[in-house]
Amino acid sequence: MIRKRCPNGTRRNKRTGECEKFTRRNRLNPPADLPKNRSPSTIEEPSTDELDQPLVVPSAAVSAVMEKQSATSTAMSTPKTPRTLYARSHFKDKPIYLLDKARELSIPGSTDPSILFQISISGPEQFTNYVNLSKKGDKPLIDCFFQSLFTLGLREVSLAKKDAKKINKRGKDGVLFTEGAQYLASTFGIPKELVKYVSVPFPTYNNKHATTSINQFMTNHLENNHATILTLQFDKYGKRVFSHYMVVYKHKNKIFYFDPQNKTDVPDNRILSKTLANIIKYTGNTFISRFGYYSVSGLDDPIQMINVRCPIKYVG
Repeated sequence: MIRKRCPNGTRRNKRTGECEKFTRRNRLNPPADLPKNRSPSTIEEPSTDELDQPLVVPSAAVSAVMEKQSATSTAMSTPKTPRTLYARSHFKDKPIYLLDKARELSIPGSTDPSILFQISISGPEQFTNYVNLSKKGDKPLIDCFFQSLFTLGLREVSLAKKDAKKINKRGKDGVLFTEGAQYLASTFGIPKELVKYVSVPFPTYNNKHATTSINQFMTNHLENNHATILTLQFDKYGKRVFSHYMVVYKHKNKIFYFDPQNKTDVPDNRILSKTLANIIKYTGNTFISRFGYYSVSGLDDPIQMINVRCPIKYVG
Protein backbone atom coordinates (compact mmCIF):
# COMPACT_ATOMS: atom_id res chain seq x y z
CA MET A 1 0.00 0.00 0.00
CA ILE A 2 1.31 3.44 -0.93
CA ARG A 3 0.82 6.06 1.71
CA LYS A 4 0.12 9.64 0.84
CA ARG A 5 2.87 12.09 1.58
CA CYS A 6 2.26 14.28 4.64
CA PRO A 7 1.63 17.99 3.95
CA ASN A 8 4.41 20.50 4.42
CA GLY A 9 5.07 21.37 8.06
CA THR A 10 3.98 17.91 9.26
CA ARG A 11 5.60 14.52 9.65
CA ARG A 12 4.28 11.00 10.01
CA ASN A 13 4.19 9.49 13.46
CA LYS A 14 5.81 6.05 13.06
CA ARG A 15 3.78 4.63 15.91
CA THR A 16 0.31 5.83 14.94
CA GLY A 17 0.84 6.40 11.21
CA GLU A 18 -0.89 9.79 11.44
CA CYS A 19 0.54 13.06 10.10
CA GLU A 20 1.36 15.43 12.91
CA LYS A 21 2.46 19.02 13.02
CA PHE A 22 6.26 19.22 13.04
CA THR A 23 7.87 20.99 16.05
CA ARG A 24 11.44 21.23 17.37
CA ARG A 25 10.44 19.31 20.44
CA ASN A 26 9.09 16.45 18.30
CA ARG A 27 12.35 16.30 16.39
CA LEU A 28 14.67 16.37 19.37
CA ASN A 29 12.82 14.37 21.99
CA PRO A 30 11.88 10.71 21.49
CA PRO A 31 8.31 9.52 22.07
CA ALA A 32 7.44 9.04 25.71
CA ASP A 33 6.94 5.30 25.22
CA LEU A 34 10.30 4.68 23.49
CA PRO A 35 11.61 1.31 24.72
CA LYS A 36 14.40 1.54 27.30
CA ASN A 37 16.72 -0.61 25.24
CA ARG A 38 16.50 1.75 22.31
CA SER A 39 18.06 5.20 22.11
CA PRO A 40 17.01 8.04 19.77
CA SER A 41 18.98 8.52 16.61
CA THR A 42 19.39 12.24 17.25
CA ILE A 43 21.30 13.95 20.08
CA GLU A 44 19.08 15.49 22.73
CA GLU A 45 19.46 19.16 23.53
CA PRO A 46 17.84 21.01 26.42
CA SER A 47 14.58 22.71 25.65
CA THR A 48 14.04 26.42 26.11
CA ASP A 49 12.10 25.69 29.28
CA GLU A 50 14.98 23.68 30.67
CA LEU A 51 17.48 26.43 29.89
CA ASP A 52 15.37 28.90 31.85
CA GLN A 53 15.55 26.78 35.04
CA PRO A 54 17.68 28.24 37.90
CA LEU A 55 21.09 26.71 38.64
CA VAL A 56 20.85 24.22 41.50
CA VAL A 57 23.67 24.68 44.04
CA PRO A 58 24.52 21.71 46.29
CA SER A 59 23.42 22.12 49.88
CA ALA A 60 25.95 22.70 52.65
CA ALA A 61 25.72 19.08 53.69
CA VAL A 62 26.39 17.85 50.16
CA SER A 63 29.26 20.31 49.78
CA ALA A 64 30.79 19.09 53.03
CA VAL A 65 30.62 15.50 51.85
CA MET A 66 32.19 16.45 48.51
CA GLU A 67 35.03 18.29 50.27
CA LYS A 68 35.60 15.35 52.60
CA GLN A 69 35.73 12.95 49.68
CA SER A 70 38.18 15.25 47.88
CA ALA A 71 40.42 15.50 50.96
CA THR A 72 40.28 11.73 51.44
CA SER A 73 41.23 11.18 47.83
CA THR A 74 44.16 13.59 48.14
CA ALA A 75 45.33 11.98 51.37
CA MET A 76 45.15 8.52 49.81
CA SER A 77 47.20 9.66 46.84
CA THR A 78 49.92 11.24 49.04
CA PRO A 79 51.97 8.65 50.94
CA LYS A 80 52.58 9.53 54.58
CA THR A 81 56.27 8.98 55.29
CA PRO A 82 57.52 8.66 58.89
CA ARG A 83 58.85 12.23 58.72
CA THR A 84 55.49 13.56 57.48
CA LEU A 85 53.63 11.72 60.23
CA TYR A 86 56.07 13.08 62.81
CA ALA A 87 55.59 16.65 61.59
CA ARG A 88 51.79 16.38 61.57
CA SER A 89 51.73 14.82 65.01
CA HIS A 90 53.86 17.44 66.74
CA PHE A 91 53.46 20.68 64.78
CA LYS A 92 50.13 20.74 62.93
CA ASP A 93 47.76 23.33 64.43
CA LYS A 94 50.31 24.02 67.19
CA PRO A 95 51.64 27.57 66.84
CA ILE A 96 55.29 28.16 67.72
CA TYR A 97 56.27 31.39 69.47
CA LEU A 98 59.56 33.22 69.84
CA LEU A 99 59.97 34.34 73.44
CA ASP A 100 60.19 38.07 74.08
CA LYS A 101 61.22 38.22 77.74
CA ALA A 102 63.87 36.25 79.63
CA ARG A 103 67.01 36.85 81.62
CA GLU A 104 69.20 39.38 79.80
CA LEU A 105 72.45 38.23 78.24
CA SER A 106 75.81 39.76 78.98
CA ILE A 107 77.52 39.96 75.59
CA PRO A 108 80.95 41.60 75.45
CA GLY A 109 80.91 44.67 73.22
CA SER A 110 77.09 44.74 72.88
CA THR A 111 75.02 47.64 74.19
CA ASP A 112 71.59 46.36 73.09
CA PRO A 113 69.69 44.42 75.77
CA SER A 114 69.08 40.96 74.36
CA ILE A 115 67.97 37.51 75.44
CA LEU A 116 68.63 33.96 74.31
CA PHE A 117 66.77 33.11 71.09
CA GLN A 118 64.28 30.47 72.27
CA ILE A 119 60.96 29.09 71.07
CA SER A 120 58.05 27.29 72.67
CA ILE A 121 57.87 23.49 72.48
CA SER A 122 54.88 21.15 72.64
CA GLY A 123 56.70 18.77 74.98
CA PRO A 124 59.65 16.38 75.20
CA GLU A 125 57.89 13.95 72.85
CA GLN A 126 58.88 16.04 69.84
CA PHE A 127 62.47 15.05 70.65
CA THR A 128 62.03 11.49 71.92
CA ASN A 129 59.85 10.66 68.89
CA TYR A 130 62.07 12.43 66.38
CA VAL A 131 62.49 10.88 62.92
CA ASN A 132 65.80 11.51 61.15
CA LEU A 133 65.54 13.37 57.84
CA SER A 134 67.86 10.85 56.21
CA LYS A 135 66.41 7.46 55.34
CA LYS A 136 67.74 4.36 57.01
CA GLY A 137 71.05 3.40 55.46
CA ASP A 138 71.91 6.95 54.40
CA LYS A 139 74.63 8.58 56.45
CA PRO A 140 73.84 12.15 57.59
CA LEU A 141 77.01 14.16 57.10
CA ILE A 142 76.56 17.93 57.29
CA ASP A 143 72.79 18.38 57.58
CA CYS A 144 72.79 19.10 61.33
CA PHE A 145 71.30 22.59 60.91
CA PHE A 146 68.31 21.24 58.95
CA GLN A 147 67.89 18.42 61.45
CA SER A 148 67.85 20.94 64.31
CA LEU A 149 65.30 23.12 62.52
CA PHE A 150 63.06 20.16 61.77
CA THR A 151 62.94 18.88 65.34
CA LEU A 152 61.94 22.39 66.47
CA GLY A 153 59.19 22.69 63.84
CA LEU A 154 61.06 25.49 62.05
CA ARG A 155 61.31 23.82 58.62
CA GLU A 156 58.55 22.44 56.38
CA VAL A 157 58.88 18.66 56.11
CA SER A 158 59.22 18.25 52.33
CA LEU A 159 61.79 21.07 52.14
CA ALA A 160 63.70 19.73 55.13
CA LYS A 161 64.04 16.32 53.46
CA LYS A 162 65.23 17.89 50.20
CA ASP A 163 67.62 20.22 52.03
CA ALA A 164 69.20 17.38 53.99
CA LYS A 165 69.60 15.17 50.95
CA LYS A 166 71.06 17.96 48.83
CA ILE A 167 73.54 19.27 51.38
CA ASN A 168 74.78 15.78 52.27
CA LYS A 169 75.40 15.11 48.59
CA ARG A 170 76.75 18.46 47.37
CA GLY A 171 77.67 20.52 50.41
CA LYS A 172 81.21 21.09 51.61
CA ASP A 173 80.94 22.85 54.95
CA GLY A 174 77.27 23.02 55.92
CA VAL A 175 75.32 26.15 56.87
CA LEU A 176 77.34 29.05 58.23
CA PHE A 177 76.34 30.21 61.71
CA THR A 178 75.59 33.72 60.43
CA GLU A 179 73.32 32.31 57.72
CA GLY A 180 71.46 30.46 60.46
CA ALA A 181 70.78 33.76 62.21
CA GLN A 182 69.27 35.26 59.05
CA TYR A 183 67.01 32.28 58.54
CA LEU A 184 65.74 32.35 62.13
CA ALA A 185 64.85 36.04 61.76
CA SER A 186 63.03 35.41 58.47
CA THR A 187 61.06 32.53 59.99
CA PHE A 188 59.47 34.88 62.50
CA GLY A 189 59.28 37.87 60.16
CA ILE A 190 61.48 40.17 62.20
CA PRO A 191 64.38 42.38 60.98
CA LYS A 192 67.51 40.32 60.45
CA GLU A 193 69.63 42.65 62.57
CA LEU A 194 67.62 41.63 65.66
CA VAL A 195 68.98 38.06 65.62
CA LYS A 196 72.71 37.66 66.15
CA TYR A 197 75.09 34.76 66.45
CA VAL A 198 77.35 34.86 69.52
CA SER A 199 80.49 32.71 69.87
CA VAL A 200 82.17 31.97 73.21
CA PRO A 201 85.79 30.63 73.16
CA PHE A 202 87.25 27.92 75.39
CA PRO A 203 90.99 28.30 74.78
CA THR A 204 92.07 25.92 77.55
CA TYR A 205 90.86 22.78 75.70
CA ASN A 206 89.19 21.49 78.84
CA ASN A 207 85.97 19.68 77.97
CA LYS A 208 84.86 19.40 81.59
CA HIS A 209 85.15 23.15 82.07
CA ALA A 210 83.40 23.77 78.72
CA THR A 211 80.42 21.49 79.38
CA THR A 212 79.97 22.85 82.91
CA SER A 213 80.00 26.44 81.62
CA ILE A 214 77.53 25.66 78.83
CA ASN A 215 75.16 23.90 81.22
CA GLN A 216 75.25 26.82 83.64
CA PHE A 217 74.58 29.27 80.81
CA MET A 218 71.56 27.31 79.55
CA THR A 219 70.18 26.83 83.06
CA ASN A 220 70.29 30.60 83.63
CA HIS A 221 68.94 31.80 80.28
CA LEU A 222 66.66 29.10 78.85
CA GLU A 223 63.06 29.29 80.06
CA ASN A 224 60.94 26.28 80.98
CA ASN A 225 59.19 24.53 78.05
CA HIS A 226 61.39 26.32 75.53
CA ALA A 227 64.22 25.23 73.26
CA THR A 228 67.13 26.82 71.43
CA ILE A 229 69.91 25.93 68.99
CA LEU A 230 73.42 25.35 70.29
CA THR A 231 76.59 25.22 68.19
CA LEU A 232 79.86 23.54 69.10
CA GLN A 233 83.29 23.72 67.49
CA PHE A 234 85.68 20.82 68.04
CA ASP A 235 89.46 21.11 67.70
CA LYS A 236 92.25 18.60 67.65
CA TYR A 237 95.92 19.48 68.01
CA GLY A 238 95.03 23.17 67.75
CA LYS A 239 93.08 22.87 64.49
CA ARG A 240 89.37 22.88 63.88
CA VAL A 241 88.05 19.41 63.08
CA PHE A 242 84.34 20.13 62.68
CA SER A 243 81.45 22.27 63.91
CA HIS A 244 78.03 21.05 64.90
CA TYR A 245 74.45 22.23 65.48
CA MET A 246 72.26 20.62 68.12
CA VAL A 247 69.26 21.46 70.29
CA VAL A 248 68.87 22.32 73.97
CA TYR A 249 65.50 22.38 75.72
CA LYS A 250 64.23 22.82 79.25
CA HIS A 251 61.40 20.68 80.61
CA LYS A 252 60.26 20.66 84.24
CA ASN A 253 63.14 23.04 84.94
CA LYS A 254 65.74 20.52 83.76
CA ILE A 255 68.10 21.02 80.83
CA PHE A 256 68.29 18.39 78.07
CA TYR A 257 70.72 18.20 75.14
CA PHE A 258 69.52 16.60 71.92
CA ASP A 259 71.52 15.72 68.82
CA PRO A 260 68.88 15.02 66.10
CA GLN A 261 71.38 14.31 63.33
CA ASN A 262 72.49 11.09 65.01
CA LYS A 263 68.99 9.82 65.75
CA THR A 264 68.67 6.11 64.74
CA ASP A 265 72.42 5.87 63.97
CA VAL A 266 73.53 5.62 67.60
CA PRO A 267 71.82 4.58 70.86
CA ASP A 268 69.37 7.09 72.31
CA ASN A 269 71.46 7.70 75.42
CA ARG A 270 74.17 9.15 73.16
CA ILE A 271 71.89 11.72 71.51
CA LEU A 272 69.53 12.77 74.32
CA SER A 273 70.93 13.47 77.74
CA LYS A 274 70.79 15.84 80.69
CA THR A 275 74.57 15.97 80.48
CA LEU A 276 76.32 17.42 77.44
CA ALA A 277 79.47 15.52 78.39
CA ASN A 278 77.61 12.25 77.82
CA ILE A 279 77.06 13.21 74.17
CA ILE A 280 80.41 14.75 73.26
CA LYS A 281 82.48 11.93 74.72
CA TYR A 282 81.63 9.96 71.58
CA THR A 283 83.19 12.57 69.28
CA GLY A 284 86.68 11.09 69.60
CA ASN A 285 89.83 12.71 70.90
CA THR A 286 88.62 16.27 70.31
CA PHE A 287 88.07 19.32 72.49
CA ILE A 288 85.36 21.97 72.56
CA SER A 289 87.12 25.14 71.47
CA ARG A 290 83.96 27.27 71.09
CA PHE A 291 80.27 27.18 71.76
CA GLY A 292 77.72 29.44 70.13
CA TYR A 293 74.14 30.55 70.53
CA TYR A 294 71.64 32.95 68.96
CA SER A 295 70.40 36.09 70.67
CA VAL A 296 67.41 38.28 69.91
CA SER A 297 66.59 41.85 70.89
CA GLY A 298 63.91 44.49 70.44
CA LEU A 299 60.80 42.32 70.98
CA ASP A 300 57.79 43.76 72.80
CA ASP A 301 55.64 40.63 72.61
CA PRO A 302 56.05 36.95 71.73
CA ILE A 303 56.25 36.49 67.95
CA GLN A 304 54.48 33.66 66.18
CA MET A 305 56.32 31.73 63.49
CA ILE A 306 55.08 32.69 60.03
CA ASN A 307 57.34 31.11 57.42
CA VAL A 308 59.19 27.77 57.38
CA ARG A 309 60.05 27.84 53.68
CA CYS A 310 62.60 30.65 53.51
CA PRO A 311 65.72 29.90 51.44
CA ILE A 312 68.85 28.78 53.32
CA LYS A 313 72.33 29.24 51.92
CA TYR A 314 75.09 26.75 52.59
CA VAL A 315 78.70 26.25 51.58
CA GLY A 316 78.71 23.94 48.59
